[in-house]
Amino acid sequence: MRRSLLLLLWSFLLFSAAAVMSEAAPGWLEGGIFPEAEVSDAAVEVPSWGAWFIVDEVWLREAVNPVSATVQRYFVDVNGNWSVFDGSPGDIPVPSIPPQWYPWEDTPEKRGLAPKGNDENIEIDNNRSFSWGEWEEHFGVWFRRITPPGLPLMGATHLVDENGSCYILVVYPGATPRIVDRFSWFPGFPPGWGIKPGTTVLVNKGAE
Repeated sequence: MRRSLLLLLWSFLLFSAAAVMSEAAPGWLEGGIFPEAEVSDAAVEVPSWGAWFIVDEVWLREAVNPVSATVQRYFVDVNGNWSVFDGSPGDIPVPSIPPQWYPWEDTPEKRGLAPKGNDENIEIDNNRSFSWGEWEEHFGVWFRRITPPGLPLMGATHLVDENGSCYILVVYPGATPRIVDRFSWFPGFPPGWGIKPGTTVLVNKGAE
């Protein structure tokens, strides 16, 4: 009898705690959108990209570190600006430096290049976040240059098109941008959104 009462009390406490947490969660946390093509990323046990959220009309994508025990949640926008959310009810993410575990493991293969051996330098600089460059036209298609965290590779350029697809352009006469998997340090664009060529404006492609 006593054991049954204890189990009933424990179940009630768990239900109450869950209800409080649900009520305390900010509204923007309830609207997460996960790109369909990347759902499998949520199951990995290494740092990865989570869902997209819109906070004060700004799109943020969560950076998930499954081995971290901290209550802080980190987010990044499409320009590489980071913010952190400490879980306070009704609060929103505030500007922050990237977490110590960013960027994730980066190799020449992930950049779409041949292995270079131990001479590759991928040290992290003080910024530790990607940055945008100028728009470039290659064979009638517009791409925007993007600079990875740390020191960039010599002899190759990282590019992103208006839809968020990633490309590598090896520097030699007549070379064309070659599409590769999304750079591990780049969150991409929110589902259905893209960037207007020649500008820095994020637009809803479905509304065009």
